[in-house]
Amino acid sequence: MKNEKLKNARKERGFTQKQLATKVGVALVTLRRWEYGSLAPSADNRARLCQILGKAESELGLADLPDEITAAIPFLSVRSVQGDENRKTMMGRVDTLWISGVLDHSLAPGTLIHLCVREQPDAVLNPWAQSVQESNLPPQPLSAHTRITQVYDDTDRAFLLLGEPGAGKTTLLLELTRDLLSRAKADETHPIPVVFNLSSWGQKRQSIEAWMVEELNSKYQVPHRLAEAWVHSNQILPLLDGLDEVAEIHRKECVETINAYRKEYGFLPMVVCCRASEYLSLGTRIALNKAIAIEPLTLR
Repeated sequence: MKNEKLKNARKERGFTQKQLATKVGVALVTLRRWEYGSLAPSADNRARLCQILGKAESELGLADLPDEITAAIPFLSVRSVQGDENRKTMMGRVDTLWISGVLDHSLAPGTLIHLCVREQPDAVLNPWAQSVQESNLPPQPLSAHTRITQVYDDTDRAFLLLGEPGAGKTTLLLELTRDLLSRAKADETHPIPVVFNLSSWGQKRQSIEAWMVEELNSKYQVPHRLAEAWVHSNQILPLLDGLDEVAEIHRKECVETINAYRKEYGFLPMVVCCRASEYLSLGTRIALNKAIAIEPLTLR
């Protein structure tokens, strides 16, 4: 059961999960598991939480809890048989829907995608802009045969992918999805790459976390409780396509909602795709590490 009292007390004090975790002296994932209810803090950590948040244990939902006992949520453990099967099933669904279902049909066998891309520093929110003037730098072309997975690694796994209609944004995103699926299959600690289309976000305009849970449930048929556990335990790697498909009146709000998510989950990987003209016309910028703009693709 979620600890809404602890979550609400944190928000009342204006702390992000990361900030509170730092003050208590625990890992961010530990704090998230406390709020999710899958882990109970030790007596020492309860005392720190009470002191930092200025509330009693009962007001934080911490009274009469077992000491550092993991709740009975078997699918959270990557070492459990059920958890491993759930993970394999999910990766299989992503593969079937997007790789064999879309990517393999869009390219001729053996076709390589030749990238003509450039960095676009002014397209992302840069808190160091006034100090280092990076956003004032002209667009920097990348080497001629740069692969999208190399871009992902070189941008510390968080970037914005821009391009005009037909430039190949979705194809490149799916190529990245294929490579990240291979990594996830080889390493059980690697998050599951999942393609989401932001067009549905505009219907309810939820937090990114809540929206991903609903999308996993409705589009990938993941049980709601399992989807919620995966999102809150950082086991999903969001690959967000179609920012330009969000209604224009809600597009800026969508970027701001993604930015709010990044404040909470800033060390997690994320890729966002959008048509260049629609994105650059916004009055706000997304909080990702880099922006990459694609020129029309050449196939060979």
